[in-house]
Amino acid sequence: MEHNTVRISHLPAQSRHIGTSINFLKLIPRKKFGLLTQGNDGIFSLKPDGRWSAAILSADSASVDLASFSLDPQDNLWVGTLGSGLFRALGYGVFANYTHAGGLSRNTVWQTLYVAEDMLLVATDNGIDSLNPLTSKIRHLRDASTYTLARDNDGTIWSASNSHEIVNFNPMNGEEKSYPVSYVNDILIDRTGIVWCLTDLGVYRLDPTTDTAPQLVPGLAQPSPAGVIMQDGTIWLLSGKHLYFMPPGSAPHRLEIEWSQPDFNPLSLTVKSASEIWVGGDGGVIRVMHDGNVLVSQTYFDRSALIGDSIYSVFADSRGWIWVGTNRGVAVFNGTRWAYADSSDGLAADNLSQNAISETPDGTIWIGTANGLTHVLRPDTLFVQRPLHPFVDSVQAGGKPYTGAKLPYRDAPLEIHFGSLDFADEQHISFRYQLNDVDPGWVVTGQKTVRYPALPPGTHFFTLIAFDQRTHRESAPIVVRLCMAYPMWKRWEAISLYILMTLIVGYGLWNWRMAISTRRIRTLERLVSEQTAQLAQQLRTDSLTGLFNRRAIQEILENIPGLAAGSRTIYIVLIDIDHFKTINDIYGHVAGDDVLVEFGRRLRETMLDGETIGRYGGEEFMGIILSMPDQIFPRLAAIREAVETKPFSISGADVRVTFSAGITALHLNEGWVQAVARADFALYRAKNNGRAHTLAMFDTILSGEPGS
Repeated sequence: MEHNTVRISHLPAQSRHIGTSINFLKLIPRKKFGLLTQGNDGIFSLKPDGRWSAAILSADSASVDLASFSLDPQDNLWVGTLGSGLFRALGYGVFANYTHAGGLSRNTVWQTLYVAEDMLLVATDNGIDSLNPLTSKIRHLRDASTYTLARDNDGTIWSASNSHEIVNFNPMNGEEKSYPVSYVNDILIDRTGIVWCLTDLGVYRLDPTTDTAPQLVPGLAQPSPAGVIMQDGTIWLLSGKHLYFMPPGSAPHRLEIEWSQPDFNPLSLTVKSASEIWVGGDGGVIRVMHDGNVLVSQTYFDRSALIGDSIYSVFADSRGWIWVGTNRGVAVFNGTRWAYADSSDGLAADNLSQNAISETPDGTIWIGTANGLTHVLRPDTLFVQRPLHPFVDSVQAGGKPYTGAKLPYRDAPLEIHFGSLDFADEQHISFRYQLNDVDPGWVVTGQKTVRYPALPPGTHFFTLIAFDQRTHRESAPIVVRLCMAYPMWKRWEAISLYILMTLIVGYGLWNWRMAISTRRIRTLERLVSEQTAQLAQQLRTDSLTGLFNRRAIQEILENIPGLAAGSRTIYIVLIDIDHFKTINDIYGHVAGDDVLVEFGRRLRETMLDGETIGRYGGEEFMGIILSMPDQIFPRLAAIREAVETKPFSISGADVRVTFSAGITALHLNEGWVQAVARADFALYRAKNNGRAHTLAMFDTILSGEPGS
């Protein structure tokens, strides 16, 4: 047994008075939160570095008297109050919220700007606040509604405070200077000190070292809602419906891209790497892969992958995760899957502000919303897949509790009450249930009670599963056994009478049953024969593409002569999809499987009577083709055109897929192994010579298709 000994050398000043109705001090040691204790003004945490910090709960909790608190096994914080009941602190330990009730000048938060470990600037509808994340103290710095913030190399702050000017002010001495720029959406400052103003009227360049007014950048006169400066100084920005980039000291260059969604209107962007950009707009986000100003691919994520219809912010953090702010919370992509959070998880509000997601050097995330500022203290917990724990609370038959004993037969309603011990995800958990012999299939509900008009006689099993459709989690099923007695006409006395009657007419029924049994035996024999044939077919078929598998192809080669009827020759062709590994790396293995299925389907449609195509392994296919010797290359060209002309649709992107091929003739009385080896050698040379063409191996001579 473990024993934890805690020595308290000092308590937070706020805890000096515990209250007249509490005569003990509660201490809870937890690895994730440090040491928790309660004071007259709230709950406090003693961190490993010896500092006390106040737990930031809901705004309503500031006006209640704390009585006690506890952490459940899922680390949900439950707080008991004096006269105000029990409440759960949403997102405690993961989210901390700052609102007007806690000191912000206004609840609507537009942007945050990291200045130092103890200073985070917050732009609100009522001005600029300075928040100390170490102490949670807030002080007001500047009046006037502020929408965007930036910090230059001298440490002064640039802000857009009204519709017709930007202001440069020094937070240390209060000095400020304004510049005439209208309708500013974002401010970027490069490493040379040049200020770039992204406005509804275009992009303006301002050199603070001169008295020159801000100048409109040529070619960027359309509305510009957002932009980003990369570490190498390159600026990426949106202008109109287009995406531009400006290397240091260079004019803007437009990325040649036609959005995959015709009505897509870009509103925000973030740069994940030198070759990957994410752009948010109406209805979804697009991942853009590029090489300089050349588009490589684009992948569209619609509202089915996100939780909101309107996209306000897109942000790439230091982990490479993508944060998408919407009108219904935030969605986070870690490169593999999406995670989500909204106000039911602990966000200050569901409706996020535009370009309002940022990261501080400690890796935590700050999110501005329409109802306050949220600090995501532990972003990694968003991807933690906790198991779900459903339970059946009670079962009532005819209004009386069911204890498990067999119920006497009666026509009485049955009520089952259930729930889940997963309080953190309570708003997103639904249930799937089924009562066998009653429900024809699974029933999905968001309620926690199910009612049946009556329970049929016999033994039944009620099965319950909890699931979270947002995170695709599903619990193990729990089963409740229910027993209802049979009515009198189904009891043993009645059954004995049925048996006696059966004996009286037994002989006739015996003859009748024998006839039925004979028919059943024949039916069974037929079913066994059919299933045996199906199994044999499955052993010869590739489960993914439906084509012949390697074993079936080899059996065909072992049973065909070396020379076909007439003057046609049997050719063995090996086909290999070019750059298939790249497809898997970029789009994933599921998309790669889709390419294999479509590639196999196109190959199969090109085969003529007497010809065979199969999957030989991986991305390699083998065909047995009958052709006149002088027609084999035109035939292969026709196959290539049928397969390669139409692009393949991969994860929303159109990608051209090509293949390399090696071909050889199967000589009379020759073993197929030698012929396959020649075709394989020809394929190897075709791939080494640049891919996307065919080489034939005739004895020791290589020959390529025309134009290759």
